[in-house]
Amino acid sequence: GGGGGGGGGNSKEDAAAKQGDSLLRRLRQSVRVKSIELDMERLSSLIEHEIEEQTMNLDAQRLLIAEFGLLDVNVEAMVNCMGPNYLRKDALELSDPLDEDELAVLESQIKGFKDRIGLTPTNLLNDLQVDLSNLTKFLKDTLYKLRMAIDFYGLGTKLLGNDIQYSAWLIARAIKGDTLKPREARMLQRTAKDLFTLVPCTIILLIPLTPVGHVLVFSAIQKYFPDFYPSPYTERRQNLVRLYQEIEQKLGEPQE
Repeated sequence: GGGGGGGGGNSKEDAAAKQGDSLLRRLRQSVRVKSIELDMERLSSLIEHEIEEQTMNLDAQRLLIAEFGLLDVNVEAMVNCMGPNYLRKDALELSDPLDEDELAVLESQIKGFKDRIGLTPTNLLNDLQVDLSNLTKFLKDTLYKLRMAIDFYGLGTKLLGNDIQYSAWLIARAIKGDTLKPREARMLQRTAKDLFTLVPCTIILLIPLTPVGHVLVFSAIQKYFPDFYPSPYTERRQNLVRLYQEIEQKLGEPQE
């Protein structure tokens, strides 16, 4: 009796182990089929891109689409064979697992198709590295231009503030009866013109553009309509200021 009980126990253990092996096999097959479906989606996107860009002639496009269609039919048939209950324990005895040879052949066909049209892991990795490199370069260039724009307009605003302060002092002198020199009169005219042209420039600044976009717009205005631009925000004026600052700095250095 004891021997029979032991035999029954071993039989149950063997059945459980067999069921576990079958479930594991189905799980692995399911993962492989999901990977195939993902490859087919990527292939579909790549083929659409090739057709839109017209990188191949019409006959080559037709052949590519036909081959993809045959592969897609086989993949769809394999997915349908699995069904929604493929991994359920109670379905292990109701349906057969996928044929390993057929699955291997389909994987080999898709791999060959991927290699022919250039969808390989190496190429994808290289493309990703190129994209990341371009993105990094773009961000660096954008940050540099943004920093230059902030410095440029910061210095221009400082110069305009100094001009207004100096002009107010000149006006106060003129009110008291002092005669302004020609250079001082030109200074007042320039500041008045700068304040007048500052209004449309400020309106342009309020237009929803990126900082780089504003730099491009103002650069075009400065190039083609120089009189329209406030003088504190011109490269010529700012370069002169920087030149004076460099001279003052050199004069302030101790002589050897």
